[in-house]
Amino acid sequence: MAPHRVGVMPSHSFKVPVVVRPGYLISLERFGAVTFGHIDVTAPYTPSLKRQIAADFQLVRQLQGAPVFIHVERTNTKLARFAQSFGFRLITSCTDAQGVNTDIYAI
Repeated sequence: MAPHRVGVMPSHSFKVPVVVRPGYLISLERFGAVTFGHIDVTAPYTPSLKRQIAADFQLVRQLQGAPVFIHVERTNTKLARFAQSFGFRLITSCTDAQGVNTDIYAI
């Protein structure tokens, strides 16, 4: 990554873990003026785990105070259903820099 001037936001930043729990990790990532969310589930996905993730993610959203976006490859229907189960709504579709058809969801 090329260095940037002080006071100028880089176009992309690192994923920052904001919730670390046994079984899942919630991270945020700035991309320009937009915040992308990531939920990495490592434990078996159960209704109890979903409730726990939802509660933590709701708190993250409240603290974040701005919309959170995710990108989903159009062929990844499992991830799209997961996102929709947390209240994310499709806002646009595009082709990313690698030529992959991607859907952008926001909450």
